[in-house]
Amino acid sequence: MPKALIFMLKLCLAVGGGHFSPLVRSRAAIVLSRALKARGGTHVCSVASTTVGTPAEGKSRSALDEIDKDGRFVRTPSLFRDKISSEPGARFPPAKGRYHLYISYGCPWANRCLAALNLKGLRDVVGLSVVHPTWQSTSAEDEHKGWVFRSPNDPAVSSPSGMGSFDCKGCVPDTVEQAASIRELYEKAASALKEKGLGDGNPGKKFSVPVLWDKEEGVIVNNESEEILRMFNSEFKDFEESAGDSIDLCPSNLMSKIEVA
Repeated sequence: MPKALIFMLKLCLAVGGGHFSPLVRSRAAIVLSRALKARGGTHVCSVASTTVGTPAEGKSRSALDEIDKDGRFVRTPSLFRDKISSEPGARFPPAKGRYHLYISYGCPWANRCLAALNLKGLRDVVGLSVVHPTWQSTSAEDEHKGWVFRSPNDPAVSSPSGMGSFDCKGCVPDTVEQAASIRELYEKAASALKEKGLGDGNPGKKFSVPVLWDKEEGVIVNNESEEILRMFNSEFKDFEESAGDSIDLCPSNLMSKIEVA
């Protein structure tokens, strides 16, 4: 793909909806991910600021900041990689009402987790919250722009550029932690893990969706869409609606092709 087109796709994603609709941004993300797939790929949608480029050391960053000048994606691994498992003694066993999924309709990778949730008949098993499709300020202490929560009846929101007006229809606020942003969830999770002696309290620099949250421990189980998909497919069989019983999103006879894709 020509570098100029890659730049335009990156710009479309970075402006946070001010000049482009959520649908256009979503399609741009899909096209860009396909263009970069052979160079590493990414399965999370993360945001940090409306500026394309490398952020200063220690500041929040986005997947866009991890694309080098030649268009190669040098990916930072997803920070939370635990798994829901039906194995005896698992830290995160499958359970109805224990887990919550956070997504953005503007993120194709988060949307595939929602699709799996629906196909497997798990909407009454795993909760759901949906952020506003534009990026907004997440802290008064820095310039970070990221996914924020709104209620469907809230007034329309402009993008960080001040252009456009986007209503809140379809938004589902955080009813679990009452967080104002996805960033806040990452910070809460890091703090909770530190209290358990399982980390240094650093939430990382990317605050991406999807997020699979454990209500019991108050932590993020996983923020890698591919792994969340597989958990929904295989670990909740005792809770699936009848329609979901017959659907295998990761059939063994196609595993070799799935792994390559």
